[in-house]
Amino acid sequence: MINLMFRRSSPTAVFLACGIAIWVHLAGALAADGYLSFARFDPKVEIDIEDGEIDMTVQFTLGSGNNGIDIAAEPLQLHVTGGGRGYAVTIPPGSFKAAKNGRYAYLGTVERVKIVAELRPLGPNAYELELETEGANLNGFANPVTVNLIIGDDGGSRSVRAKIE
Repeated sequence: MINLMFRRSSPTAVFLACGIAIWVHLAGALAADGYLSFARFDPKVEIDIEDGEIDMTVQFTLGSGNNGIDIAAEPLQLHVTGGGRGYAVTIPPGSFKAAKNGRYAYLGTVERVKIVAELRPLGPNAYELELETEGANLNGFANPVTVNLIIGDDGGSRSVRAKIE
């Protein structure tokens, strides 16, 4: 049996095999959730509880050792939590479609929640994601709000102060 542990603050993994610990240095910092951490992750969030709307803009830069993002072939996972409440959605692989100027767009419904999203490149390994929901159950949301975004094997998490109505 082999156990694998990752430390969020270190690009090091520990393998435990037959009671022997082996330290391995990884090319990039692999987070505890199993994704390569973004080098930069800056979410801006607005929440309209009554209408079930989350309006979010996230700018991020891929971390070192990444293999790039292929949003047309990789899932997008979003978890937003705050005030003891949470909203989570996974947009499956193949859902984003190519648009103009290197952008990718998604318009659809996941678990009765309407979602509109667009991913656009800002520069080398830098992106901006705009995502809006309508019809989500957001009762009880409060600050601070934690945003966790994973695209394929790249991701980031950050607590922010959202504008909540």
